[in-house]
Amino acid sequence: MKYILTVLYLTFTSLGVYLMKIGGDSLKITFGHSFSLKIGMITFFGFLCYAISFLIYQKLLIQFDLSSFVPIVTAIVQIIVFLIGIFLLKEKINIVNIFGIIFLIVGVLLLAYKK
Repeated sequence: MKYILTVLYLTFTSLGVYLMKIGGDSLKITFGHSFSLKIGMITFFGFLCYAISFLIYQKLLIQFDLSSFVPIVTAIVQIIVFLIGIFLLKEKINIVNIFGIIFLIVGVLLLAYKK
């Protein structure tokens, strides 16, 4: 069950980041005579995905070793978001980005390796 929750965490976190990115600057907060909060639907769903991922993350922290789980899932999220940027957002990459992703992958493999 904890591995299914991990996949759900990775999915909701990555989807939340993506939706907030494409939602753009739709969040408007006004302080003045009255408090006003306006948020676009895409951005709202991004925040919702992020909130769900936070709840799942809290559950997973109890089930895994902190010293290996947090660095591994953080790196995996970075790799997923990198791929979303390339394939869905058509962002440009350079050699430094590629080396960074290679280092992340090697780091995940080293952290996940058990004797």
